[in-house]
Amino acid sequence: MKIYLYCILLTLSATILNAQKEDSSVHRTKLSILVLQYHESLNQIYWLDKKGEIDKDNSLHSSTSSIIAPIKYKGPKVITLCALKQKPNPDGSLYTPIAKASLPASKNTIIILIPNSKKKKDEKNWFPYRAVSIDDSDKKFTSGSRLVYNLTNSSIRGITGTVPMQPRDPKNNRFIIKPGKFTIVKSLSGKTFNQVYLEQYASTSKEWKRFKSSRWFHMPNKRKFVFIYQKGNTAPKLKIVSQNMLAPQLLESNRSIPEETSSN
Repeated sequence: MKIYLYCILLTLSATILNAQKEDSSVHRTKLSILVLQYHESLNQIYWLDKKGEIDKDNSLHSSTSSIIAPIKYKGPKVITLCALKQKPNPDGSLYTPIAKASLPASKNTIIILIPNSKKKKDEKNWFPYRAVSIDDSDKKFTSGSRLVYNLTNSSIRGITGTVPMQPRDPKNNRFIIKPGKFTIVKSLSGKTFNQVYLEQYASTSKEWKRFKSSRWFHMPNKRKFVFIYQKGNTAPKLKIVSQNMLAPQLLESNRSIPEETSSN
Protein backbone atom coordinates (compact mmCIF):
# COMPACT_ATOMS: atom_id res chain seq x y z
CA MET A 1 0.00 0.00 0.00
CA LYS A 2 2.81 2.38 0.91
CA ILE A 3 4.59 1.61 -2.34
CA TYR A 4 1.36 2.29 -4.26
CA LEU A 5 0.88 5.67 -2.55
CA TYR A 6 4.53 6.49 -3.16
CA CYS A 7 4.12 5.79 -6.89
CA ILE A 8 1.04 8.02 -7.01
CA LEU A 9 2.96 10.86 -5.34
CA LEU A 10 5.81 10.46 -7.81
CA THR A 11 3.35 10.58 -10.72
CA LEU A 12 1.65 13.71 -9.35
CA SER A 13 4.99 15.40 -8.76
CA ALA A 14 6.13 14.66 -12.31
CA THR A 15 2.81 15.95 -13.70
CA ILE A 16 3.13 19.21 -11.72
CA LEU A 17 6.75 19.71 -12.78
CA ASN A 18 5.89 19.12 -16.44
CA ALA A 19 2.98 21.56 -16.19
CA GLN A 20 5.23 24.20 -14.59
CA LYS A 21 7.87 23.64 -17.26
CA GLU A 22 5.30 23.99 -20.03
CA ASP A 23 3.75 27.05 -18.36
CA SER A 24 7.14 28.79 -18.08
CA SER A 25 7.47 28.68 -21.86
CA VAL A 26 4.26 30.72 -22.25
CA HIS A 27 4.74 34.47 -22.38
CA ARG A 28 2.22 36.69 -20.61
CA THR A 29 1.67 40.42 -20.91
CA LYS A 30 -1.00 43.04 -21.47
CA LEU A 31 -0.78 43.93 -25.15
CA SER A 32 -1.72 46.98 -27.24
CA ILE A 33 -0.95 47.69 -30.90
CA LEU A 34 -0.43 51.04 -32.63
CA VAL A 35 -0.25 51.22 -36.44
CA LEU A 36 1.64 54.26 -37.73
CA GLN A 37 -0.16 54.29 -41.08
CA TYR A 38 -3.76 53.20 -41.49
CA HIS A 39 -4.79 50.13 -43.48
CA GLU A 40 -8.25 48.60 -43.15
CA SER A 41 -6.91 45.05 -43.01
CA LEU A 42 -5.17 45.86 -39.73
CA ASN A 43 -8.29 46.80 -37.78
CA GLN A 44 -8.37 43.31 -36.29
CA ILE A 45 -5.09 41.50 -35.68
CA TYR A 46 -4.55 37.81 -34.89
CA TRP A 47 -1.41 35.82 -34.04
CA LEU A 48 0.04 32.32 -34.24
CA ASP A 49 -0.07 30.04 -31.21
CA LYS A 50 2.75 27.74 -30.02
CA LYS A 51 1.82 25.19 -32.69
CA GLY A 52 2.19 27.79 -35.44
CA GLU A 53 -1.56 27.91 -36.02
CA ILE A 54 -3.92 30.89 -35.91
CA ASP A 55 -5.28 31.51 -32.42
CA LYS A 56 -8.89 32.03 -33.54
CA ASP A 57 -10.14 32.46 -29.97
CA ASN A 58 -8.12 35.64 -29.40
CA SER A 59 -7.54 38.78 -31.43
CA LEU A 60 -6.82 42.45 -30.86
CA HIS A 61 -8.22 45.67 -32.27
CA SER A 62 -5.50 48.06 -33.39
CA SER A 63 -5.68 51.76 -34.14
CA THR A 64 -3.76 54.60 -35.75
CA SER A 65 -5.46 57.28 -33.67
CA SER A 66 -5.11 55.80 -30.19
CA ILE A 67 -3.67 52.94 -28.22
CA ILE A 68 -6.83 51.27 -27.02
CA ALA A 69 -7.22 49.31 -23.80
CA PRO A 70 -4.82 46.33 -23.78
CA ILE A 71 -5.86 42.70 -23.70
CA LYS A 72 -4.27 39.83 -21.81
CA TYR A 73 -1.87 37.99 -24.10
CA LYS A 74 -0.72 34.41 -23.50
CA GLY A 75 1.41 32.75 -26.14
CA PRO A 76 4.87 32.58 -27.73
CA LYS A 77 7.47 35.15 -26.70
CA VAL A 78 8.17 35.74 -30.39
CA ILE A 79 4.78 36.77 -31.72
CA THR A 80 3.76 36.47 -35.37
CA LEU A 81 0.98 38.92 -36.15
CA CYS A 82 -1.55 38.11 -38.86
CA ALA A 83 -4.37 39.92 -40.64
CA LEU A 84 -7.62 38.53 -42.01
CA LYS A 85 -7.80 38.69 -45.81
CA GLN A 86 -10.98 39.69 -47.66
CA LYS A 87 -10.28 36.96 -50.20
CA PRO A 88 -8.67 33.59 -49.40
CA ASN A 89 -5.06 32.93 -50.37
CA PRO A 90 -4.40 30.46 -53.23
CA ASP A 91 -4.02 27.70 -50.63
CA GLY A 92 -7.41 28.56 -49.13
CA SER A 93 -6.10 30.20 -45.95
CA LEU A 94 -7.80 33.36 -44.70
CA TYR A 95 -4.93 34.83 -42.71
CA THR A 96 -1.67 36.36 -43.84
CA PRO A 97 1.40 37.11 -41.65
CA ILE A 98 2.15 40.85 -41.46
CA ALA A 99 4.93 41.18 -38.85
CA LYS A 100 6.98 39.40 -36.21
CA ALA A 101 8.34 40.73 -32.92
CA SER A 102 10.02 39.52 -29.74
CA LEU A 103 8.06 40.60 -26.66
CA PRO A 104 9.94 42.08 -23.67
CA ALA A 105 9.55 40.80 -20.13
CA SER A 106 6.99 43.41 -19.18
CA LYS A 107 3.51 43.55 -17.66
CA ASN A 108 2.47 46.05 -20.33
CA THR A 109 3.67 45.95 -23.94
CA ILE A 110 2.96 48.20 -26.91
CA ILE A 111 3.72 46.90 -30.41
CA ILE A 112 4.36 49.58 -33.02
CA LEU A 113 3.73 48.58 -36.65
CA ILE A 114 5.73 50.54 -39.24
CA PRO A 115 5.21 50.06 -43.00
CA ASN A 116 8.17 48.15 -44.40
CA SER A 117 10.05 48.90 -47.61
CA LYS A 118 9.22 46.88 -50.68
CA LYS A 119 10.47 43.32 -50.75
CA LYS A 120 13.79 42.84 -52.49
CA LYS A 121 14.42 39.94 -54.83
CA ASP A 122 15.07 36.66 -53.00
CA GLU A 123 14.58 38.38 -49.64
CA LYS A 124 13.56 35.81 -47.03
CA ASN A 125 11.48 36.35 -43.88
CA TRP A 126 10.04 39.59 -45.27
CA PHE A 127 6.87 41.08 -43.79
CA PRO A 128 4.86 44.08 -45.02
CA TYR A 129 5.24 45.68 -41.58
CA ARG A 130 8.14 46.06 -39.19
CA ALA A 131 7.16 45.48 -35.56
CA VAL A 132 8.83 47.16 -32.59
CA SER A 133 7.96 46.12 -29.02
CA ILE A 134 8.00 48.77 -26.29
CA ASP A 135 8.01 48.09 -22.55
CA ASP A 136 5.29 50.45 -21.31
CA SER A 137 6.43 50.45 -17.69
CA ASP A 138 9.56 52.64 -17.63
CA LYS A 139 9.46 54.48 -14.28
CA LYS A 140 11.66 57.25 -15.71
CA PHE A 141 8.95 58.03 -18.25
CA THR A 142 7.03 60.37 -15.91
CA SER A 143 4.20 62.86 -16.41
CA GLY A 144 5.18 65.91 -18.46
CA SER A 145 7.97 64.07 -20.30
CA ARG A 146 8.31 62.58 -23.77
CA LEU A 147 9.69 59.26 -24.91
CA VAL A 148 11.25 59.96 -28.31
CA TYR A 149 11.78 56.77 -30.33
CA ASN A 150 13.97 56.76 -33.45
CA LEU A 151 12.53 54.19 -35.87
CA THR A 152 14.63 55.39 -38.82
CA ASN A 153 17.99 54.10 -40.09
CA SER A 154 19.85 57.34 -39.30
CA SER A 155 20.75 59.13 -36.09
CA ILE A 156 18.35 61.81 -34.88
CA ARG A 157 19.47 64.97 -33.07
CA GLY A 158 17.21 67.21 -31.03
CA ILE A 159 17.41 70.53 -29.19
CA THR A 160 14.74 71.87 -26.83
CA GLY A 161 14.81 75.37 -25.40
CA THR A 162 12.76 78.39 -24.50
CA VAL A 163 10.91 80.61 -26.99
CA PRO A 164 12.32 82.51 -28.84
CA MET A 165 14.83 79.75 -29.51
CA GLN A 166 18.51 80.39 -28.97
CA PRO A 167 20.20 77.27 -30.40
CA ARG A 168 23.53 77.94 -28.66
CA ASP A 169 22.07 78.61 -25.22
CA PRO A 170 23.94 76.32 -22.78
CA LYS A 171 20.68 75.78 -20.87
CA ASN A 172 19.10 74.02 -23.83
CA ASN A 173 18.40 70.30 -23.61
CA ARG A 174 20.29 68.40 -26.33
CA PHE A 175 20.02 64.74 -27.27
CA ILE A 176 21.08 62.30 -29.98
CA ILE A 177 19.18 59.08 -30.64
CA LYS A 178 20.81 56.28 -32.62
CA PRO A 179 18.70 54.12 -34.97
CA GLY A 180 16.34 51.83 -33.08
CA LYS A 181 16.93 53.61 -29.76
CA PHE A 182 14.94 56.04 -27.65
CA THR A 183 15.47 58.75 -25.07
CA ILE A 184 13.25 60.42 -22.50
CA VAL A 185 13.06 64.21 -22.87
CA LYS A 186 11.83 66.20 -19.89
CA SER A 187 10.27 69.64 -20.18
CA LEU A 188 12.36 72.59 -18.99
CA SER A 189 11.32 73.32 -15.42
CA GLY A 190 8.60 75.94 -15.01
CA LYS A 191 8.11 76.55 -18.72
CA THR A 192 4.71 76.42 -20.43
CA PHE A 193 6.17 75.21 -23.70
CA ASN A 194 9.53 74.64 -25.37
CA GLN A 195 10.78 75.07 -28.91
CA VAL A 196 12.26 71.92 -30.38
CA TYR A 197 14.45 71.33 -33.43
CA LEU A 198 14.73 67.81 -34.82
CA GLU A 199 17.49 66.91 -37.29
CA GLN A 200 18.52 63.77 -39.14
CA TYR A 201 22.09 62.83 -39.97
CA ALA A 202 22.74 62.41 -43.69
CA SER A 203 25.54 59.89 -44.20
CA THR A 204 26.15 61.01 -47.80
CA SER A 205 26.79 64.69 -47.03
CA LYS A 206 27.82 63.99 -43.42
CA GLU A 207 25.62 66.85 -42.26
CA TRP A 208 22.68 67.28 -39.92
CA LYS A 209 19.53 68.26 -41.81
CA ARG A 210 16.60 69.77 -39.94
CA PHE A 211 13.27 68.15 -40.78
CA LYS A 212 11.02 69.55 -38.04
CA SER A 213 10.64 72.64 -35.90
CA SER A 214 7.88 72.37 -33.30
CA ARG A 215 6.61 73.69 -30.01
CA TRP A 216 6.16 71.09 -27.34
CA PHE A 217 3.67 72.24 -24.73
CA HIS A 218 4.21 71.24 -21.11
CA MET A 219 1.33 69.00 -20.02
CA PRO A 220 1.90 68.10 -16.33
CA ASN A 221 -0.75 65.36 -16.30
CA LYS A 222 0.30 63.70 -19.54
CA ARG A 223 3.27 61.93 -20.99
CA LYS A 224 3.86 61.63 -24.72
CA PHE A 225 5.26 59.07 -27.14
CA VAL A 226 7.05 60.64 -30.12
CA PHE A 227 7.75 58.18 -32.94
CA ILE A 228 10.11 59.26 -35.73
CA TYR A 229 9.84 56.88 -38.68
CA GLN A 230 10.19 56.64 -42.44
CA LYS A 231 9.51 54.19 -45.23
CA GLY A 232 12.53 53.59 -47.42
CA ASN A 233 14.25 56.85 -48.33
CA THR A 234 11.21 59.05 -47.77
CA ALA A 235 11.36 62.07 -45.46
CA PRO A 236 11.07 61.23 -41.76
CA LYS A 237 7.61 61.58 -40.20
CA LEU A 238 6.36 62.11 -36.66
CA LYS A 239 3.59 60.37 -34.79
CA ILE A 240 2.77 61.83 -31.36
CA VAL A 241 0.59 59.90 -28.91
CA SER A 242 -0.41 61.23 -25.48
CA GLN A 243 -1.09 59.29 -22.33
CA ASN A 244 -3.32 60.87 -19.70
CA MET A 245 -1.78 59.83 -16.39
CA LEU A 246 -5.01 60.52 -14.48
CA ALA A 247 -7.00 58.21 -16.76
CA PRO A 248 -4.45 55.86 -18.40
CA GLN A 249 -5.54 55.88 -22.03
CA LEU A 250 -3.29 56.74 -24.92
CA LEU A 251 -4.62 59.28 -27.40
CA GLU A 252 -3.00 60.68 -30.50
CA SER A 253 -2.35 64.42 -30.18
CA ASN A 254 -4.82 66.48 -32.16
CA ARG A 255 -2.96 68.81 -34.50
CA SER A 256 -6.02 71.12 -34.73
CA ILE A 257 -5.65 72.28 -31.14
CA PRO A 258 -2.62 74.23 -29.83
CA GLU A 259 -1.10 71.29 -27.95
CA GLU A 260 1.62 70.63 -30.52
CA THR A 261 2.53 73.06 -33.28
CA SER A 262 5.12 72.51 -35.97
CA SER A 263 6.60 73.98 -39.08
CA ASN A 264 9.26 72.74 -41.47
